[in-house]
Amino acid sequence: MPAQGGRAQPNSGGASERDRGAASGGAASDAGSGSDGDEWEVERILQRRVVRGNVAQYKVRWAGFGEENDTWEPEENVSDCAAFDDFMEARSAPAPAEASAPRRSPRFNAGFAPEHSADDRDDEHLQVGRVEMAMAGLRALATTDEWPDDHEAVMSAVAAGVGAGASPDASSAAAGANTAVPASVEEAQASPEWQAARKKEYDSLIAKGVWEEVQRASLPKGTQVLPYKEVYKVKLDEHGAVADHKARFTIRGDRQRRSPHQEVFARTPMYKTGRLALSLAARFGSELVQFDVPTAFLNADVEEEVFMEMPKGFGREGMVCRLKKSLYGLRSAPRSWEKLIHGFITRKWDGRRR
Repeated sequence: MPAQGGRAQPNSGGASERDRGAASGGAASDAGSGSDGDEWEVERILQRRVVRGNVAQYKVRWAGFGEENDTWEPEENVSDCAAFDDFMEARSAPAPAEASAPRRSPRFNAGFAPEHSADDRDDEHLQVGRVEMAMAGLRALATTDEWPDDHEAVMSAVAAGVGAGASPDASSAAAGANTAVPASVEEAQASPEWQAARKKEYDSLIAKGVWEEVQRASLPKGTQVLPYKEVYKVKLDEHGAVADHKARFTIRGDRQRRSPHQEVFARTPMYKTGRLALSLAARFGSELVQFDVPTAFLNADVEEEVFMEMPKGFGREGMVCRLKKSLYGLRSAPRSWEKLIHGFITRKWDGRRR
């Protein structure tokens, strides 16, 4: 591609992209060989993109042609023209100071959002995005006649709620919160908070009858006793402060010797099945009921005989756990829960049909 200011330009705007490509290719070759072929003039370069093979291409606006005749050219075709230098210089130039400031809605300027210093521009911009996301979610959930007429009042309430969660006090509380979890059981036992969480989890499992204690010496020779694993998590409240310390005992089901006849498949509903159910409920005016089952797997019985090591610091010496419920981590736990909930739903449905 010749440099800007070639000798001749096309007089009509009807040249096809293929003709321009051939002309530009011929012009480039003519420029290298010194021939007198027609040359095209680059008015300016609009965009840059990278295509397959990591090849850079530039969108060219040709002098004397409209935007419908813009073409994408490889870098070697335009790198020696003045428009290319102008384009690269504009790309490398720093953005103006006013462009770096976050865009704010007039509603926020009216006093609906908490004030922030110049050092908190990023946090302020993030909060504006949170308010806009909340407003979009409210609009998606509400119908046209349910949306209140006083839009400013709704915006003020949403901004106040988001501002409360992103207040300096909440930020300082989140920054000072200790969210570190123990790296080992011994470390958890040495911490009063985590030891209390372990005790709470153990008492909960005993109350649910998840296992029963049996003597290790009474097990037949070769019986597999699976290890267990403790999982720790710090629960935070809406302000980022520590709300609770949670510990969970899980079994190492990945160590379990799997029988060739053992079934572990569990059915789960597909996304489009859920959408179909919602559509039918909306079509026929049916009532939808949603509920959550805490520690769902622990409600299902274990079909096979599984033994697990006693959690450290609990139980009696020389005892192991014989599982009675589907503890988290067990290979068959999802299937056991699926069978339980399937039987519950089908029994309820059969009862209603009668």
